[in-house]
Amino acid sequence: MIQKLYANTIGKYGKIYSLIRFLLRNYYNFIFPLHVQLKKKHSLSNDDKIIVSLTSFPKRINKVWMVIETMFNQTHKPDKIVLTLSELQFPDKKLPQKLLEQTQRGLEIIWTKDDIRSHKKYYYTMQKYPNSIVITADDDILYEKSLIEKLIEFHQKYPNYILCNSGALKIGENYLNWKRLFFQPTQPAFNVMQLGGTGTLYPPHSLYKDVFRKDIFLETCPLADDIWLNAMTVLNDKKIVITDYGYWQMPILYKDNDTLHSVNNGENQNTQQISNLIKKYGKEFESKFIVNEE
Repeated sequence: MIQKLYANTIGKYGKIYSLIRFLLRNYYNFIFPLHVQLKKKHSLSNDDKIIVSLTSFPKRINKVWMVIETMFNQTHKPDKIVLTLSELQFPDKKLPQKLLEQTQRGLEIIWTKDDIRSHKKYYYTMQKYPNSIVITADDDILYEKSLIEKLIEFHQKYPNYILCNSGALKIGENYLNWKRLFFQPTQPAFNVMQLGGTGTLYPPHSLYKDVFRKDIFLETCPLADDIWLNAMTVLNDKKIVITDYGYWQMPILYKDNDTLHSVNNGENQNTQQISNLIKKYGKEFESKFIVNEE
């Protein structure tokens, strides 16, 4: 109910809508931990057909259990949830007790020796489970319970395409001109950008062979995993579909919320990373990757 009310304010501007969103965010962040304590704890099958994959870092680690709990509570449950963490950021591997308890119910933690930032969200999970459906998630969102159900519903219609619950129309090379698509389902297309934070489903083997080339993505797209994965989708001749999912995800409130979105947009680094990809993969790729500004 609260998440539906929140969704109804998205894309609407003015002080009253900002106030409503502020109140709903704060209320939901307050009651969610209390609700979890009273609710039955679900466990997963520990199979590897459908996997939710995410990453996190020290500033968010104390609340990431909340994100994971929303995945345990999905109407269509994943078989496994994988959280990838860097030993460089957690040298003693000390984690919150609530997170450790979730490993008894279907959470797997992958520890890495390096730190490839947001690319950890997909990189190690997809390599370890190459034949699995992987759904990417962010570590700062409380997910509504029908998110996976909607992605699987559309996967059955479009089994070879990448499915997402929110996206953007890629207009020109300047990321700031790309048009956010609020609650606008699309037909399969190359010129749509999947936004991973709202839930994106990748069928097995759906991405281009360069997807795991650290040398390339660290040079061209070090801060933009979504843009990199979109490029790997287009290069593999796979299209993107936005579902008709009717919710907007509730953000977790952090005191110092360092987001890649704010860094990339504030400094317009996304545009530079898009240019890097076009330079790397050429004009034929560019013609499919973006819509020319006219």
